[in-house]
Amino acid sequence: MTKAAIILYLILMVVNLSCRNTIDTGFRYQAETPTDAKSLVDKIQGIWGMPGDETASFVIREDRIIYPEIDAGYRYYLKKDSIKIKYGEGEQVFALHIEHPDTLILTGNERRVYYRYKE
Repeated sequence: MTKAAIILYLILMVVNLSCRNTIDTGFRYQAETPTDAKSLVDKIQGIWGMPGDETASFVIREDRIIYPEIDAGYRYYLKKDSIKIKYGEGEQVFALHIEHPDTLILTGNERRVYYRYKE
């Protein structure tokens, strides 16, 4: 092999490996049945805010989370008791717990409690 061929091979290998890192890792809702997945999505959909706030923190729809204050929406994925939110190039993962039908607890670096706003 020539020196140019070896360099080209290494470049192609690096590009191939870096592309693999950007492919979706399969973080989707994993449940026993499709009904379980639909049930959790249905439970978390709605308008959510922090106690004492007059404006909503976010709105969860079937396929995205919308932040009204910045007029932006992002896709999310559920996996068992976690939610992953894809923010452009980055992402955040939170433990997700529904304490009551109108109480949503997200835990990442800190624990946050949100209450469902009536539509």
